[in-house]
Amino acid sequence: MSDDGIGSVIKEFGPILGILMIATIIPMFLSQPTQASTNKGSIIVNTNPEGATVKINGTVVGVSPIMVNINPGTYTVLIQLSGYNDISTSITITSEETRTLNVSLIEIGSEWTPIDIEWL
Repeated sequence: MSDDGIGSVIKEFGPILGILMIATIIPMFLSQPTQASTNKGSIIVNTNPEGATVKINGTVVGVSPIMVNINPGTYTVLIQLSGYNDISTSITITSEETRTLNVSLIEIGSEWTPIDIEWL
């Protein structure tokens, strides 16, 4: 290290200082309180057969059976499983509310009558 002052220190130790700053700042953000989980609602999706992809507003959130904690609002839930007809429905969730959807998926090509989807 040369005797050029702070510039040479930053040049030589900059990457280490950056890592130390990140190691200090990230835990601060992680420990900050976020929106209280009590303000969220929950959507539970159960399918028969299990293993269907569940999308909420077009974003994959997982596979069934699944419970998703979500902010209050109106959402479109899409359920997809290869070889079965897709199921799409909308739901409005309020604060601290849990809604459950139980769906028996219908194989593509089988005779079936469209059914009403009921949220519990």
